[in-house]
Amino acid sequence: MLNAELNEVIKLPDVTEKMATFGALPVGGAPAALEKVNAADYERLGKVIRDMGISAE
Repeated sequence: MLNAELNEVIKLPDVTEKMATFGALPVGGAPAALEKVNAADYERLGKVIRDMGISAE
């Protein structure tokens, strides 16, 4: 329900323009697609963090 509404909002020209001012690209889509992207990013960036020995202070 909320996802469907947000998908419609990000299609509005004023919202798209505002998001573009800070470098965001409104994509939208199904929650499962976002989950898949987040999981891939977590794995990819986790490897970078581990390989570089980065830790939280």
